[in-house]
Amino acid sequence: MKPQLYHVLFDFSVHKHGGGSSFLELVREELRVRGIYSENPLAADVVFFNSHQSAVSVLKARRQNTNAVFIQRVDGPMSIYNRPNDPRDNIVKSMGQLAADGVIFQSQWSREQSLQLGLSPNLPQQVIPNAPDPKLFSPRKRQLNPAGPVKLIGTNWSPHINKGFASYEWMDEHLDFARFAVTLIGKVPKSYRRISVLPPMNKQDLRDHLDQADIFLMPSRFEACSNALVEALHLGLPVLAYAGSSNVELVTNPAMLYRDEKEIPAKLDYLVAHYDELVGQCRLPSITEVVSRYQTFALSVNRRPMQARWAIIWQEIRYRARRLV
Repeated sequence: MKPQLYHVLFDFSVHKHGGGSSFLELVREELRVRGIYSENPLAADVVFFNSHQSAVSVLKARRQNTNAVFIQRVDGPMSIYNRPNDPRDNIVKSMGQLAADGVIFQSQWSREQSLQLGLSPNLPQQVIPNAPDPKLFSPRKRQLNPAGPVKLIGTNWSPHINKGFASYEWMDEHLDFARFAVTLIGKVPKSYRRISVLPPMNKQDLRDHLDQADIFLMPSRFEACSNALVEALHLGLPVLAYAGSSNVELVTNPAMLYRDEKEIPAKLDYLVAHYDELVGQCRLPSITEVVSRYQTFALSVNRRPMQARWAIIWQEIRYRARRLV
């Protein structure tokens, strides 16, 4: 019996940046290493596609490959994080109706929110978190420097207010900077008096900065499964995260979670006092384990009857006309 062949249908040349692109590249590479990857979606037995991207290509492949199982990896919901009328969630819903045989959610929070927004509850579903590149993000030995300030670090690739900038503003005003040094890497909506800001950087340089830090800050309010948080946890960094959305699924220790900015000093005191026991405490699956879960789920899913061809073709035309490709 020949092994099943898998394809990741995603336009990496267009969507070069972002967590989804980085993660799916790792999935594709792991499937190649296993010798079960098809470079052609029409020759694959299973096609993984991401959320709302490459919609025209996915629908076209669905029409042409009449035997493959199509698995949708869902992002978001974007309308919760971005704006209520964000059109991408409607694309996710349409792709679920027209193309998907099964759905992978990155977190239980993402699953619950997506179903509330109308994604079909009748499709087979599985929650599988992301994983980072193990060549860059693997556990390190860590120890606080008794002579220097405790180094806190956060990353943001979007300046959107929901990325937790209210917490950074509070820390900039109230944190004891004689004890703590705070560095924020990425895009920010404003300047800070005492927080150091560095521009976005490549993964290698980012890893080097994380290696030099003591505690990772994750104040973002709405995350399907933050790659930044996953990377920090895989490095073994203790984390102080906002207790909302998928953060609480990745950071399960209540001592590492806060709801109100006024809790931050006491939480940091606890993390410093118990630092050695908190290093590497959060265990998450590796990319090898995650891809195996993707495979296991795909094998459990059956190809459902295709929607009327005219409906798929019409949606292809609509997306192409609106440049939603």
